[in-house]
Amino acid sequence: MKLKSITIGELFPDPDQPRREFDETHHQNLVASLRTDGQMLPIIVFPIATGYQIVEGACRWRAALEAGLSELAAVVLDAAPSPAALLKLQLKVNCLRQQLTPLERGLAYQRVIEQEQCSQRALAQMVHVSDATVTACLSILKLPPEIQSRVNAGEVPLSSAYTIARAPDRATQFELAEQAATGALTRDALQRRLRKKAGGLKAKRVSCALKDHTVTVCGQHKMDLDTLLAVLEGLVRDARRARVEGLDVLTWSRVLRARAKAAMATSGTAT
Repeated sequence: MKLKSITIGELFPDPDQPRREFDETHHQNLVASLRTDGQMLPIIVFPIATGYQIVEGACRWRAALEAGLSELAAVVLDAAPSPAALLKLQLKVNCLRQQLTPLERGLAYQRVIEQEQCSQRALAQMVHVSDATVTACLSILKLPPEIQSRVNAGEVPLSSAYTIARAPDRATQFELAEQAATGALTRDALQRRLRKKAGGLKAKRVSCALKDHTVTVCGQHKMDLDTLLAVLEGLVRDARRARVEGLDVLTWSRVLRARAKAAMATSGTAT
């Protein structure tokens, strides 16, 4: 790694950089600053066959072109980083400076997860942001373009995007987005509204797909969300008691089946 001056014509932006939107006001301010005060911070680059590819500093490079600068100071990495390492570095820099839109961050987070085959929590640790931020940005990818644009513009808070993305249909998503944008509903109020809507739907069989496992709950009668929560909470309490008693998972499963059969037999006798 070394610091050197590089002519503008030898510098090239990264075509896959996560940032896609550039604020014109910020750009013009940067142009004016470069003309008046010169370059204050070096950009970061690595060598390629035709010159140097920009890792961080594409905004300064664009402004330097308009400002008429002939060269820029740059920190030159010894070698090209891997695609995943490059993306993570760009994410760290841009996220720390809050220069990416929520949608750009969501798309970049998804690329890292796919490239690294890592969890959301591991990604959050890599780029030094909270788990909730990663979850919220990824949830934007599930929203219609119209709502994505409103989140990017700041009309719909990022904290509400996750709740809106969980809505069961597009009509509900648009309804909740409008209420969030007008300030009629806070994030917590959105969550309550969504729970109320979900509570009206019932099913006899519910499968919950997790990262490595799938939990399926079946019943003789249709369940709403509150019933499902009660079943799962009861199951967790019973599993904890079984662990204290030293039971393994197969033994505990057999105990549950035996209890269920006994309860059904008792119920049949009673009727």
